Amino acid sequence: MPGCEIHVLDFLEDGADDKVKHWLGGRADVVMSDMAAASSGHKQTDHLRIMALCEAAAYFAFDVQCSPAGPKVNSNRS
Repeated sequence: MPGCEIHVLDFLEDGADDKVKHWLGGRADVVMSDMAAASSGHKQTDHLRIMALCEAAAYFAFDVQCSPAGPKVNSNRS
């Protein structure tokens, strides 16, 4: 697609938010996330892992987005 850039990044690593802002030349308008936490097969443990990943993604989005009230889309698979 013309004008598209693809970057691979673990958003949990230190400085990931700064890398994203650098790539964008500022802050993001929208943050979309599609992720899956490692599954253990234990329903309660997997739920906690999924929720922790969603929380981390939300904090990441708050840091890189222009407006904290801006749109965030999160898709989780288990």
